[in-house]
Amino acid sequence: MEGAGAGLSMALKAWITLAFGFWVIAGGVWRYVQAESANALGFGLFMGVQALAGAALFFVNKPLAGRIVAGVAVLFVGGFFAVKGPKEGFDARVAITLAASLIEALVLVLPLKRAPEPEAA
Repeated sequence: MEGAGAGLSMALKAWITLAFGFWVIAGGVWRYVQAESANALGFGLFMGVQALAGAALFFVNKPLAGRIVAGVAVLFVGGFFAVKGPKEGFDARVAITLAASLIEALVLVLPLKRAPEPEAA
């Protein structure tokens, strides 16, 4: 899988991470509207903005920093909902957030797509 062309492009990693960040923010707002939970709003905003910062780092060609920043958000969000789901049930918000966290974790661990090496003449 390490050959030329394997992996995801930097732009694709950035866009998927951006979508994850916006979803986490939306999930926090959703829970705030649903249950007036200021904690959920704060958690969603903080972790979502952190994921957006990771996406921004991908956009400016800083993949290691992007993986670290977004990875911390994925660990906290995914970990929280992995514990919360079995305890309180898997409503749509929890299930979607868990799925999004798993997808984002895969995006972060997949290698970057390498440009094909020029052929020697």
